[in-house]
Amino acid sequence: MRPLLKIAAEQWVPWTRVSEENGTVTVSGPMGNVLEIFASMMKFDYVVVRPPDSLWGARLDNGSWSGMVGMLEREEVEFALGPFTITPQRETVVDFTMAVHNDNKAILTVRPGLQSDVSGFLKPFTLEVWLLFSLSILAIGTTMRILTATEDRIFGTFTKNLTVKTAAWVIQTLTQESSEWIPKYDGGRLMVTTWLLASLVFMTSYSGILTAMLTLPRVTIPIDSLEDLVAQDDLPWRLEAGSMATKFLEESEDPVRRKAAAMSSGYFKDCWSSRQAIANGEFAGICDETTMKKAMSWDFSSSGRCHLYITREKVLSSAMMGIAFKRNSSYLADANRIVHIIKHSGILSKWIGDQITNTSQCLRPPSADRREGISALNIEAFLGPLSVLLAGIQTRHINSAHKEVIHGNRYEDPHIFTEKKNPQHKDKNYLPKIRMRRFSAQITKHASTDQKRPPTKDTIDSRHNMTLESKNKHPELLKTKAIGTDRRRLQKNLSLPNHRTAKTSMVTEAVKEKRLNFCRKYQDLTFAKWKKEIFWDESTLGVCDIFMRDNILTHKAKTTESFLMTTT
Repeated sequence: MRPLLKIAAEQWVPWTRVSEENGTVTVSGPMGNVLEIFASMMKFDYVVVRPPDSLWGARLDNGSWSGMVGMLEREEVEFALGPFTITPQRETVVDFTMAVHNDNKAILTVRPGLQSDVSGFLKPFTLEVWLLFSLSILAIGTTMRILTATEDRIFGTFTKNLTVKTAAWVIQTLTQESSEWIPKYDGGRLMVTTWLLASLVFMTSYSGILTAMLTLPRVTIPIDSLEDLVAQDDLPWRLEAGSMATKFLEESEDPVRRKAAAMSSGYFKDCWSSRQAIANGEFAGICDETTMKKAMSWDFSSSGRCHLYITREKVLSSAMMGIAFKRNSSYLADANRIVHIIKHSGILSKWIGDQITNTSQCLRPPSADRREGISALNIEAFLGPLSVLLAGIQTRHINSAHKEVIHGNRYEDPHIFTEKKNPQHKDKNYLPKIRMRRFSAQITKHASTDQKRPPTKDTIDSRHNMTLESKNKHPELLKTKAIGTDRRRLQKNLSLPNHRTAKTSMVTEAVKEKRLNFCRKYQDLTFAKWKKEIFWDESTLGVCDIFMRDNILTHKAKTTESFLMTTT
């Protein structure tokens, strides 16, 4: 007669599936197959019972054990299927078979996705590189400013708006744009060459890395280790109830593991039962890889997408798992022999493999989820550069408005105008003179439209008299200091529209006749005679003494008649 044994079992997908109907508990899955082999080869009948708390077993504060380990300790069952993680604490109350499987414990979280990063255009270089590059820009600009000013002082030259030109040159060279200004002397040009090469290398590297990042984007993985888990506050985590992982983390010497146990938000039954909650991003769980792969298989088979992610760093590596027997069980030796056969023959691995399918896609890194290939960039990918552009435009408008206020104040306050723009004019009557000149210029433009030649002195005096007459007739024209207001009132009240002075040729018939007479007069002059002549065209003539290196004498001369022969 075959003995009737009580066997403890609880559901743990994919290892064990437990169903109960009319008070009868049945077991299926890989461990259900192992139980059938045990019953057949060791010749016993069995009854499956479930633990009252549905737990595997952990030591309680009073020294007793919960779950199936507690049932074995109290010898309520002959053995428990499990499989159980073999620990020294559990070995004090139960006996384990040889390891049926080695497994890792890791973190199961919601899968990171491809997201647009506002600061993505800064990611080609680290923060340290950007800081050093900014310091290089400042150092190059300052050095160029000092070097150019020193060269100007040595050679007796002057560069207007040197600071602005130097800053514009540094930025334009960096962005590979042509600059209208470059230093005049060798020292500054050597600096130009150095900065040009450095900018070329930097910008080429930046554009290449940025192109590669846009082509194959990187996915930011916020949690990829236990240290990442405890360092963040966005996603809570839980531990498996009754699992050895809780005691392992609490009693570890590693402060990160102790922190993971202390800061957990609670417990959950197992990763299979909580797979949907983890996929929804409600919390992260620490459990075995076999169960996590089964959850991934279910997720991809049901939805066609991957919503779960297993961290690369393991919480516990190569944990041995076996079947637990009560102390000094007579069935343990036969069980070890059977486990050895089914494990090394590959039968158990095949049973597990049949439970886990469609996981290859979800086990790939999250950056490989873009299966449609290169896709078009959306507006979110350019939020960072557009923000910088808008900030630059806003700064430009603020700067222009600031200059407009300063410029307007100069014309509103005659003291500011006379002190800054014309310090030699201290009298209060100078500003009205400026207004009169503008009126005269406005009328002159209108009156000289039909003139073919520049106005004579008499014409100018007559127009000035017209200006005075207009002022007497319309005293309100000079009430304001704004040029635009003067122009509008001249056009409205005096009907003087804007005109540009007609362009007339400076070479008149009389000038042509003089030049022809000059050519006829000297047409027989030989080449040797012409070589002894000096020509100039009413422009500044500089004569330098080449024997004086330190002092340069400049002589300016003008003549009233041009001796330069031009072709008409």
